[in-house]
Amino acid sequence: MGQGMTVKLIGQVLWVYWCKAMGSRAYDNNKKDDHIHLTIRTLWFLLHIVTCLFIILGNGRSLGFW
Repeated sequence: MGQGMTVKLIGQVLWVYWCKAMGSRAYDNNKKDDHIHLTIRTLWFLLHIVTCLFIILGNGRSLGFW
């Protein structure tokens, strides 16, 4: 398998995961679909929590709260 084919396969996999994150079904297997949805949305939620925490801590430091 050549490099072009590998890049194409990676692109297809990324497209499938992107579709899953946006709520469309990429597989006929609902269990596999649900697992991918849960993983991507959990990581997205954790990213938001960590980002908000750093914003709050930075503003608290700038305002002299700690």
